[in-house]
Amino acid sequence: MSSNKIINVVVLLLLLSFRSPAICGEVSIYDETSVVTLKDGGEIYGFYSAHNERFFCNFFFMSVDKVRASQNGLIPMETFNLDYHKRQFNYTQRDADSPIKGSLSMNGDKLNIRTNARRPGCDSAAGGLFSEGGLPYTEKMKVPGLGIAVATKKTAVYDVAGRSGKHGYLMAGDVVVVLRRTNRYSYIRYFNPDILVEDDDKRKIVTGWILSADLSNPFPPAAKH
Repeated sequence: MSSNKIINVVVLLLLLSFRSPAICGEVSIYDETSVVTLKDGGEIYGFYSAHNERFFCNFFFMSVDKVRASQNGLIPMETFNLDYHKRQFNYTQRDADSPIKGSLSMNGDKLNIRTNARRPGCDSAAGGLFSEGGLPYTEKMKVPGLGIAVATKKTAVYDVAGRSGKHGYLMAGDVVVVLRRTNRYSYIRYFNPDILVEDDDKRKIVTGWILSADLSNPFPPAAKH
């Protein structure tokens, strides 16, 4: 191989090494910002979180096997919670008492989440009445994304990856959508349910760069995050 060809190959490898990972999924944002879904091939992953001074409701959900709607248009799913008390932020060490089966329906821009049994804290008008058929959520926006992840400790949110310019922090257990990655950092979108303002208030949404090492995949190991 000539020296020019060797140089060209080396340059190509260097360029590829600095490319950010390919976008592998599609994130859906709904009229209720407390719910988010990620479609990755034939799988659906999601997270719901909402609370106020009277109730607290949050859980992860995912389709079972590849998405194959039944004859009534329902997609089998599993819902679960992590073991936050023991600071375990992965599926293998999830709360053993939390899994509840259910189903999803996705018709056009409408999403409905239904559980086969009551989830603690979720059976109220504000919580969605998931065990009684749920409430429809309307998709408002789609963006490319890599996955849903959980912060494993307090971590800074940066305006620019790896540089100064912090504009907030995530705490252990906060759930984010990972939109893209570069080197050691992930660009995330975080919905803060603790701020008691209207869902469309910009103060509820945080975007920025955090260390990828401070994130954990809450879904089974084969799932994207």
